[in-house]
Amino acid sequence: MTSTHGYDDALLSLQAELAGTYSIERELGRGGMGTVHLARDVSLDRLVAIKVLHAELAERPEHRERFLREARTAAQLVHPNIVPIYAVGETASAVYFVMGLIDGESLGARLHRDGPLTAADATRVIREVGQALALAHAHGFVHRDVTLDNIIVERSTGRAVLLDFGIAAEIEADGPTRLIGTPAYLAPELIQGDAPSPQSDIYALGIASWAMLTGRLPFPDNDTSRVLIQHISTAVPSLTQAAAATPGKLRRAIERALEKEPANRPRDVESWLQELAGGDGPPALATPLQHWLQRGGGTRVIYGLGMSVAAMAGVVSRNGAWWGGGWWGAILNLSEWFALSLPVLLVAHLAYESKLLRGLAREGYRIDDLRLALARARSERRRDRTTTLPLLVRVVRGATLTSFLLWFIVEGITGPSLAHTRFIWFYYEGRFLQNMMSLVTRTSYLMFWSGMAFCTISPALRAAPDGWLAKAGQRFWNSRVGAFCLKAAGVALRRDVPTPHTLHRPTELVLDLAIDDLWHGLPATTRRELKQLPAVAESLRERVAEMKELARQLERPELVQLPEAIALRQQLAERQESGIAALERLRLRLATLAGESGPSSALTEQLQDAEALQADLLTEMGAHPSLRQLLRLGSRQSGPTPSPAAS
Repeated sequence: MTSTHGYDDALLSLQAELAGTYSIERELGRGGMGTVHLARDVSLDRLVAIKVLHAELAERPEHRERFLREARTAAQLVHPNIVPIYAVGETASAVYFVMGLIDGESLGARLHRDGPLTAADATRVIREVGQALALAHAHGFVHRDVTLDNIIVERSTGRAVLLDFGIAAEIEADGPTRLIGTPAYLAPELIQGDAPSPQSDIYALGIASWAMLTGRLPFPDNDTSRVLIQHISTAVPSLTQAAAATPGKLRRAIERALEKEPANRPRDVESWLQELAGGDGPPALATPLQHWLQRGGGTRVIYGLGMSVAAMAGVVSRNGAWWGGGWWGAILNLSEWFALSLPVLLVAHLAYESKLLRGLAREGYRIDDLRLALARARSERRRDRTTTLPLLVRVVRGATLTSFLLWFIVEGITGPSLAHTRFIWFYYEGRFLQNMMSLVTRTSYLMFWSGMAFCTISPALRAAPDGWLAKAGQRFWNSRVGAFCLKAAGVALRRDVPTPHTLHRPTELVLDLAIDDLWHGLPATTRRELKQLPAVAESLRERVAEMKELARQLERPELVQLPEAIALRQQLAERQESGIAALERLRLRLATLAGESGPSSALTEQLQDAEALQADLLTEMGAHPSLRQLLRLGSRQSGPTPSPAAS
């Protein structure tokens, strides 16, 4: 049976058994072996994912034992590209394990939405997943189910994380042999009955790598038997035709991983990754962050066009006079048209930056993501700095500098000097010299601003990673002003990402909101009979929040080792757990009440218990002498030393 709010009997039973320890919010997805739920670790107040073995499999002792054994083994693997497993357990109704929650999407979903990855992105994912597999193999553990759906790409960083170590879906093959894994990724030797090995994991990662670059699986048939036969007898299509833009080194490495004979594949993941190392560029960040880092190309175009306009406007508007007001006047004459266009350019620059920042805010990125991306880009530029510029850029840069010097000499030094020479000024020959000076200044003016525009737009000329411009940008985004800019860009945005809405809400608030939502979904007559329920839930939530705050105060250095503080922290933790468990029971009972005409006696009893509990908690915290004394002691010890007069 499933309630109108999506709580089926199995989930309600599991939540009742886990109440006070984990608070389940909703289902995230289903696989061949189990169902994954979004939940909260009550004691640590963090989001986790709970994978529950399907009930029909949990009834079979061999599956139940394998699920638990392999989950415990996977929990020993600690790596940034492996989803951490926090706990493994079983109740009367379910077998489950608790793992870290990755805010992202599966690689399969990303390929389905956006198509093939670039070579740089694919190489990064292969490296990260390969490093996770290498750690598992070093611990004597084979994954057996490396698939696109078991690789999660973290939304904020683009990090690839491998899921479900050792927890593979079962499929039925012809004959008595049972295979463990997904048919589209099974190595030929597994299909023929051999034991899984690191080479079979390499083959599966090779299939996933092929799909990253092509956007599809090499053997996409829906018939399991035909897929298995193709793995044994049919060569995987060459990337030369399927993804012609694939770099040769990457293509050859993937083709080696897809050899039919295990002996022809790399002996281990480390040696395979060495084939990918070098020459493929730095690991790529998430695409939105890459676009933001590359925004300099757009801003350079804006200012380059402004310089081109300044060049044309300055040449057309000059009246032929070659004299100026000395060297300072020469600089002003050279920059006046660009200075006039500068406000328009700044507005265009700010509009472009705001659009990019708004896109990042819409995707849910934070200022820490931008700072990390800047630091990584700066580090890569230090490592990959190019010292030799293209010949054309060097020629244009030299011509630009020469034009500036020529302008400065003629307009700022020679012109004013000749203007004081009456002989040249009043005779006919002076007119010729004047025209020549005017021609030189016009030409040098045009060449200077045209060269500046070319050098500004050219990607070969970039600010030094440790130059003043790069440091100024780093200081800006590390400041509160930079954080405010990103925050302002996200004003009035709607985010359609479901998970982050509760990422930073404490568990008691999540439960209170769920209770309120369930209560509003009840019939009007039932709500009237339970009119005090929202207030009781809110009061209980406030008591739990107060206990959390008090527990945090007792963690102060001057109190943390005191026996009284240790005892009080334990007591607060127990009372906090009882408060959250009471909220959990109310939520579960409300979920079962949906559609009924009136409240059950069990709900009425739980409501009375919750009301009594919140009253007890309020009285206990208000009248606890030991707690008040400890907090006053901590305040005195952490405060300023009193003066003799005060004492």
